[in-house]
Formats: sequence, C-alpha cells, structure tokens
Amino acid sequence: MPDYDDTTELQLCFNKTHFQRSDFNVERFVNLARKRVTLDQLQNDLRIYLRHLQNSMVELINDDYADFVNLSSGLAALRDSVEKVSSDVRANWTSFTTSIAEIEKCSDAIEQNLSSLGRCQKLQICQGDKLALLQSIQNLCAFVEERAADDEPTRKVRANSLWYSKLALLISAVEFWSSRVKSEHIQPTVLNMKIECYRKISEFLLDALKREIFDHSKECDNLSVLVALIKTINANELAICRILNGLVEKKIVVIGAVEGQKLDNLLENALRQIIEVRKSCSERAKRNAQFTREVVIFIDTCLLNFVSSFLEEAYSITDFESNLNFGV
Repeated sequence: MPDYDDTTELQLCFNKTHFQRSDFNVERFVNLARKRVTLDQLQNDLRIYLRHLQNSMVELINDDYADFVNLSSGLAALRDSVEKVSSDVRANWTSFTTSIAEIEKCSDAIEQNLSSLGRCQKLQICQGDKLALLQSIQNLCAFVEERAADDEPTRKVRANSLWYSKLALLISAVEFWSSRVKSEHIQPTVLNMKIECYRKISEFLLDALKREIFDHSKECDNLSVLVALIKTINANELAICRILNGLVEKKIVVIGAVEGQKLDNLLENALRQIIEVRKSCSERAKRNAQFTREVVIFIDTCLLNFVSSFLEEAYSITDFESNLNFGV
C-alpha cells in the first residue's frame, strides 16, 4: 500500500494510515471516528474503501498476470530458440565429425600412396644408380680395351696427359656410382667386370709409373696423375711392390759385392744411392709441376720400404756370417 494519505481522493471520513500502524486497535479507531461522523457514514466509507482495495488488488493481479504471460511467452520463445540452436549445433557437429572422418580417410590414403611412391622412387633411384654403375664400368672397359688394342707406337702417342685425364674421369665415374650403390646387392658379374677392368688398368699404370721413376731420359709428365689414379683404384700396395722390385732390378745396392765390406758401409752406400734416386725423380717432377704432396708421400714410402727390406736382409746376412764364424 502507498505511504501517502489519499483520503481526499476517496472522500473518506477516516485516515487510511491508521490501518498501517502496528498498534492498530478497532475500538480506538471507531471511537475516534464517531467523534466526527455517525456509524452509518463510517460503515459506508469503510465499504467504499474495501471496494477500492479490492479493485486495486484486481488491477495488481491483472498487471502481474500480463507480465507473467509475457514472461512465459518470452521463456517459451527462448526455449524454442535454444532448442533450435542446440539442434543446429548438433547437426553441424555431426556434419563436422563426418567430414573429419572422410578427411582422415583421405589423409591416410594419401599418406599410404606417398609412402608407396617414396618406396618406388627409392627403388627407381637404386636401379638407376646400378644401371649408371654398369654403364660407367662398360665405358671404362671399352676405353681400356681400345687402349690395349693399340700398337706400341700409337700407345706412346696416346698415353699422354689428355688420355690420363679421360681415364681419371671414367674411373671417377665408376667410383662415384660404386659409392651410391655400395650398400645394395650388385650382381657378381658386374663386380667381376669392375675387378678385371681395374686389374688391367693397374697393370698399365704400374708399368707407366715404373718408367716415370726409373727412366732418367723421360720427363715425369704424368707422375702426379699416375699416383692419384693408383690410389683411386686401391693399388698402392702393388705400386710399392713394383717400385721395390724396380729398385732391386736396377741393383742400387748389391749386398756382399765386396768381400769383408762392413754393414755400415753398406748402409751408407744404400742411403746415398736412394737419396740420388729421390733427387733425380724430384728434379724431373718439379720441372713439370708433378712433385705434389701425394707424390712425395708415395716416393718416400717406397724408399723407406726399400730401406727397411734392405736392413732386414743385411742383418740376416750379418747374423748368418757371424754364426758361420762362430761355428768355425
């Protein structure tokens, strides 16, 4: 109820605020009203005020009901909207999961195809490398066979720097493709072809190397190339043995040539002649820019091996003569 006095609006004979007091008393209210009006007038005003209260309550209930109806309608519409949105979300999610599943299937299929394609590509590259290796070996063999078919005068003309350069390129190609397929299974016929071809090449290179080192009338035009090629085809040990045999054949040191010659004199003689051989070879190589680091290492290795072999032989002879003298 409002706190203001609206008696003037209703033209009542009493103050409505009396009903709002906590200490309201009917007898006291009636006694106060009888001082101004009669009981009939008081009764009539009370009925008017009662109707007023009833009408106010009806209006309040109607207003609240209208708000309730509007609120209920709004809630119903909101619920319908929420259900529609939820339905759309579920439908979209279902469509999304279906699309994701299809995409995953496509992705798996693509990945499998890529893996298969990668394996095929690796196999293709491997087969291509094997074919390239076979072709490079065939080219090298044809080059070597053509060289072997030439007669001696032609051989002297063709065995020059250009020929060695071509040979180096062909050997490099074989070594390159061999390194590409070294972990793969290669047919024995191909390997045997390579081994046989390298054997022929090594024989020719070793003979040429021997001439380069021991032929003092010949300039060392291709010494560095020969050493490099021999190293490439893994024929270093054979080359060292060939040079050692050449030193023995040239009779640089003749053990026991002079009866009673001391071991020290033999060593000095051997070292002197070995130094002369190295000096002669180095001078001829330097004139043609052939005295490279690889050549120095190779020549020194050969000479050191020769000295080592000479010492072993010299000491064994000395021990043998000592044993004979001791026995006598």
